[in-house]
Amino acid sequence: MDLSAIRCQASRYVDPFPLLDLTLYVARQAPAELTVQAFFQDIRVTIVALALYGYEVASLGVSGGASLEALVLAAALTLIL
Repeated sequence: MDLSAIRCQASRYVDPFPLLDLTLYVARQAPAELTVQAFFQDIRVTIVALALYGYEVASLGVSGGASLEALVLAAALTLIL
């Protein structure tokens, strides 16, 4: 297979400009839609996470909450690997 055929096949699977595509996608969205997405994906998730963390510390105590945080980080690392 020559080099041009390899490039053609690879370009089907690997997007050479993913950041540019994302930037253009965000630029095409309406400001109201971006606001709704920011609320549901960032602000609401942060509020729920802080509320659950407060409940965890209240029910398990400070040392139990710290050990559970370490387990969450270890579980996240196993998902990556």
